[in-house]
Amino acid sequence: MTDPPRPRVVLLTERWDEGDAEPEEAVRRVAGALARSADVDIVTTQGTVPRHCFDGVFPLHELASAPPAPVRIRRRLLLDALTGPSALGQGPDGRSCPPQATEWLDAVDRAAWAPARALIAGLRPDLLVVTGAVHGGLPDLLDEAAPGVPVVVLPLAPDAPTLALPPARDLLDSADGILVLTEAEHRDVMTGFGPGPHPPVHTVGLALATNPAVWREPMTALSGQDYVLVLCDSDPDAPVAPFEAAVDLLASALPDNSVAAVFTDRLDIWRRGELESLPPPVKLTDRCRLMAWARSTVDLAPGRLWARQSARSLLYATPIVVPDHSRAREHAELGNGGLWYRGMDEMVGAVRALLDPDVRESLGTQGRAYAEERFGSSDRFVARLGAALPQLTPAG
Repeated sequence: MTDPPRPRVVLLTERWDEGDAEPEEAVRRVAGALARSADVDIVTTQGTVPRHCFDGVFPLHELASAPPAPVRIRRRLLLDALTGPSALGQGPDGRSCPPQATEWLDAVDRAAWAPARALIAGLRPDLLVVTGAVHGGLPDLLDEAAPGVPVVVLPLAPDAPTLALPPARDLLDSADGILVLTEAEHRDVMTGFGPGPHPPVHTVGLALATNPAVWREPMTALSGQDYVLVLCDSDPDAPVAPFEAAVDLLASALPDNSVAAVFTDRLDIWRRGELESLPPPVKLTDRCRLMAWARSTVDLAPGRLWARQSARSLLYATPIVVPDHSRAREHAELGNGGLWYRGMDEMVGAVRALLDPDVRESLGTQGRAYAEERFGSSDRFVARLGAALPQLTPAG
């Protein structure tokens, strides 16, 4: 008896590369999980010339159809203006986005994805997975290329205003299912739906690998020291000066403890008022070692999508201290694995509280259990994805 044929999934993404940003990592991990039970083709607008090749197990179809750099920059600036604190739309849900902006985004995105129509039709997928939420005109293209084929969206949206933009609403409203990484993203997606019927929204989490070897010994420069780890590089575009001020404040407030601060270009270690600057931890193992041996991890600018550095710290049973308004608060609050703050005084108070060994152990144990369930197991991640996507079950 022969095995039934594996389903074919076409995953559409603007970029498919080894980038270290949260969205790129999420896309690759989702693709890897899908490949457990399906044949997955990657279709991307990236590339300098159209080509078809392999990236590991994945057939990779580069359309080379991304807009020119000046247009990409203009598009990004326009999206920032539409979704930022002083958004042009002037509406809390973004639906009052100026028609000219919507039309321009629609034209740019339609042109970028137009070459995918014939390719998708030829691949004859059983399931289409779209990553990212803002793709003007994509629902029409997919319906023409693969009529009747289910479309699942992985929005990867950092906030509710992005999900409320008209191109995003068109895509989400037409989807057969929506996959989100965190409860915060789930709430933001649901905000855009009214009381009527809407596509099912599934929180699937992700899977982060841990390395037990990091517990063998601490980083040499911090051996034998009680230290607080401060992450100042989670958002590479954020200004550095506020981070430096926060680190200086912690170092002066905690004279009996070391403070290790990771910047994009250096690792600063404060000991009893003296500063030592070292090269930054380049390898993930070195960063995880810093987390595993710290009294707490202060993530000053958590990733806007799923705050992976905070989640990773919890996997090593190190409590977190995070901004009140960030998505990292979900990890601290739902996991009972840390504290959150609204100002620098609260941040210092939270770090002081976690210096108590009993408090640290309690929050660290609880946080690790939460992180293990949401982010610590590839098998559980694959199972959640499979439960959300019945199309991955081969027809027999």
